Amino acid sequence: MHSRARTGLLLTGIACVCVHGVADAHHSFGTFDLNRSIEIVGTIDGIDFVNPHSWLRVDARAADGSDVTYRCEMRGATVLRRSGWAPEMFVAGEAITVQGAPDRLDPLACYVHTLVLADGRTLDRYTQRAVEAAAGAAPTAAATNEIPRTPNGAPNLAGDWAVEQQLMTDPRGRVGTLVPAGTASQYEPGAVPEGGLALPG
Repeated sequence: MHSRARTGLLLTGIACVCVHGVADAHHSFGTFDLNRSIEIVGTIDGIDFVNPHSWLRVDARAADGSDVTYRCEMRGATVLRRSGWAPEMFVAGEAITVQGAPDRLDPLACYVHTLVLADGRTLDRYTQRAVEAAAGAAPTAAATNEIPRTPNGAPNLAGDWAVEQQLMTDPRGRVGTLVPAGTASQYEPGAVPEGGLALPG
């Protein structure tokens, strides 16, 4: 076999291993037991505000009295930012309560359903924070589900053209299905519209 062919096969093999590793890293809901719930009361150790999932680290006391750090899986940084969340909301040392589903294998990991921050704010997994409204600015086109336009009515090609977010009909992310953000409030928690695909978490 020519050295070029061997090099090509080697590079193809390396690419396959790398792709498999990335695909493996973005796990399914199967790693979490959505039929069980846990509550973690502790303090924020830090946050990894990254994609495809963000991870909140929480220092807490285990049942045996030992100090442990839990890793709590949240949605990815991109969709969290579009939902009005920011890493600055999670200040190291502040109290926090996490309600979620435990990992089937890792006793120190969970899937976040609801967070209760030190100031009493409650954030469900799919909470949409109205950042623009709170700041007194006009909401973006993505937030209002409208096509951005110039003053003469023509489509504004420089506008916000992000695809509308998909949210679970259950704000805590336990059951239901994904629907466009603009219609999510029309459904009962966990509802599956006709023709929709029921999703666990």
